[in-house]
Amino acid sequence: MKALLLISKILLHLVGIAFLLLYLNVVIYEWPESSPFNGSVWYNPYENVLRNDPLRANFHAHTRSWAGVTFGENSEKEMADAYSERRYDIIGISNYHSISTYLDSSQLYIPVYEHGLNALKVHNLPLGATEVLLPLYPVHFTIHQTQQMLLRTAGISRLNALCHPTMSRIAPRKMSRLTGYSLLEVGNTLGMSVEHWDMALSSGRLVWILSNDDTHDLVNEPTFIKWNMIYAGQKNSTAALYAMQAGAHYGVESYMGQCENTRVSTYRISGDTLVIGLDQPVNRIDLYGQDGALLASAGNTAHISYKLKQGDTYVRSEAHMDECVYYFNPVVRTIDGVPVLASSVIPAKNTLASWLIRIALSIVIILLSARIYRFATRSVRT
Repeated sequence: MKALLLISKILLHLVGIAFLLLYLNVVIYEWPESSPFNGSVWYNPYENVLRNDPLRANFHAHTRSWAGVTFGENSEKEMADAYSERRYDIIGISNYHSISTYLDSSQLYIPVYEHGLNALKVHNLPLGATEVLLPLYPVHFTIHQTQQMLLRTAGISRLNALCHPTMSRIAPRKMSRLTGYSLLEVGNTLGMSVEHWDMALSSGRLVWILSNDDTHDLVNEPTFIKWNMIYAGQKNSTAALYAMQAGAHYGVESYMGQCENTRVSTYRISGDTLVIGLDQPVNRIDLYGQDGALLASAGNTAHISYKLKQGDTYVRSEAHMDECVYYFNPVVRTIDGVPVLASSVIPAKNTLASWLIRIALSIVIILLSARIYRFATRSVRT
């Protein structure tokens, strides 16, 4: 019995050492001061793109992989066929740490995978991924681990997206600091993370919307209810990614997989007035700005005009219909008309703090190793 207890203690300490070893590469960051968008030149992501027919896209869907260890009920063919039947142009199969090549013969193929294996499901989608990186941490104890994850995956992707912040329990206030990504999965199967988006935008962290199904089961999970409409201009992946980098897309949240075929006819800034027009009346058009404040609303209309005020830093809009909602990317203030995405903001590393934590972890590892040695010696003596 004593021998069994000693073996259990040794194994427990070994697990602790293995866990701490994963954090020896921890980095502590110092973020640049966040401030609302400013400048006299408004950037409109929908300028001169509405003449294009938008592409319908979903970037988040899981199929059977990893011998069934990760949850995915359908084959790649079943998933691709199901989305194709519903006239999706871009079908992203985003299995955990695995890039699917099933659709790589398509001109609209965009390699993507879901990155991150950790307790709180802090994940991201590297769109246009060139390789698969190993996950860093089993638990994201602080925002610093999330930041490190985003910066690593930004290096192997064309566009980096932070997934389902609500499900990951990322506090909205933390969005004022995070950088290294340009897309936020505001729309997900579990709901909408609009509060997180407004917090990022209000802090001057410019990220565009992403709206995805995140389905694991075509039959037993809500599917075909969230998607993206991209004004790419051409039917190829390069054009689609370029358009999304410019914010020339919008997210859709539908109810029971249905949506009116309402098209956007006007989205322009004329002088100091934002003018939005649809090709048919909708239930309501809402405009939101700094700190998520409702700026204006119009009901039973196809148009809304809003005079931009000096205190407005960004303005985003929502078009509410019986069957769905369109979530448009914001127009934002800039210095020279060129928007600065959050992916371009690089936080500084606090080298001293990082090394102090690494040293502290190393001391704990040494102490645990010493205890293992004592346990092992005691077991030999007995």
